[in-house]
Amino acid sequence: MPGRTLAVAACFVLLASGCADRRVVSEEPQPSRDPLPHTSAKAHYKIGNPYEIAGIRYFPEEDYTYAETGIASWYGPKFHGRPTANGEIFDMNTVSAAHKTLPMPSVVRVTNLQNGRSLVVRINDRGPFVAGRIIDLSRRTADLLDMRRQGTGPVRVEILPKESRHLKELALKKNLPPVPDTVEVARSDALVSNSTIPVRETADGDRPAPERNPRIFVQAGAFTEHGYAARALARLQGHGAARIAEGRVGNRQYFRVRFGPLRDFASAESALRTVVSAGFPEAIIVVD
Repeated sequence: MPGRTLAVAACFVLLASGCADRRVVSEEPQPSRDPLPHTSAKAHYKIGNPYEIAGIRYFPEEDYTYAETGIASWYGPKFHGRPTANGEIFDMNTVSAAHKTLPMPSVVRVTNLQNGRSLVVRINDRGPFVAGRIIDLSRRTADLLDMRRQGTGPVRVEILPKESRHLKELALKKNLPPVPDTVEVARSDALVSNSTIPVRETADGDRPAPERNPRIFVQAGAFTEHGYAARALARLQGHGAARIAEGRVGNRQYFRVRFGPLRDFASAESALRTVVSAGFPEAIIVVD
């Protein structure tokens, strides 16, 4: 990931609440070849100013409603032992992740949509700066979610507001705990063996259940004015069947230019490459 400020994320032990109907898999940490000191000793709370990477501007903010589905990637030896954006030291053998705009540190739940494995992860750096990817996992995190061999995979990322605010308080007091390397992994036994079926939390947050009719899209962009969306749609003519889908976030209406629904994540990744090459580098894969 050239040109990026390295990211390290620290994973929290999965919350005990809501796990009564889940099979919990205990995972032992991998021995580190290069033990590092207290990785959070110099950590601080940081949101940061808007910034630009490869011609794309990003706007960090405190967003305690954040939830997104997309592609995750992972990183390891190249950044092991180097500082992160909020002052920690990256240890690829601890459970961690990076995000482009969320506060550092904050806490998110990451679910692998291909196998139902779920972790609670601490965000403390920026990245990944690759089209379509929404989060960058440490090597250890990728192992626990069982996606390291394939390199990337579809995930659901949701911020945990209470835990994120608590971690902010600890960071402001210079009392941030070390990044853990032993975690518990929740996995749904109800998940069917079909990579096109993502997992969605039930209303009470008790147990993930497979969504049997997923709607997978590639979103070229989301606009607050219909005219901008129409111009984007016109630019995509000849690249596939795109359309404008209206939606609301809070009190604001958005016009989303999308391809799909698509058959599976492999088809979505192929469509994503087409959309990016058509001049939409911020395009993402989404699941409704």
